[in-house]
Amino acid sequence: MLYKNASTNTLYPFAPGDYLIVTISVTNFASGVSTSGRLSFADVTQGWSISLTFTAAALGGSEVTGQSAEWIVERTEVDGALATLPDYIANPWWSTKAMDLGAGAHYPGSPNASKVYNITMLDDSNAKVSFVDLFGKDALWFFPEGSATK
Repeated sequence: MLYKNASTNTLYPFAPGDYLIVTISVTNFASGVSTSGRLSFADVTQGWSISLTFTAAALGGSEVTGQSAEWIVERTEVDGALATLPDYIANPWWSTKAMDLGAGAHYPGSPNASKVYNITMLDDSNAKVSFVDLFGKDALWFFPEGSATK
C-alpha cells in the first residue's frame, strides 16, 4: 500500500508487518479551542515519516473538537465490494494511548472515567469477521473470525 502526499506527489510505502506510529493532535490551542491539527505517520521499519497539518475551516468547521480516541481496523471496499481482511493477527498494536491537554495518558485497559466500547466488525450477512482483545493495559490485538478466515 502507498500513501501519496498530495502537495509533493511523494509516495510513501506501507508494507504488511511494518511498525507504524500514528499521532493525531490539535495545534494552535488557546482559550479552550483549537482551529488546526496535525496528523503524523512514522514507519519505523522503513525509516520514513511525514506530518500533515489541517485546519477546521478546510474541513468545513470553525474549530477542531473531540473528546474521544479510536483504534480501528477497517474492512475496506475494493471495486464496489468489501475486501477480504488481511491476516493481521501477528501485529498487535502496542503503546496505544490517548493524551489529554493536561498531559494525562488514557489507555484502553485503564479507562479511568472514560467509556470503552469494544466493537466487533460484521460481514455482509451480519456475521462476525473481526474482534479485538486487550493485551495488557495499552496493547490491542485484532483477530479475524468467521468469513474473514476463509
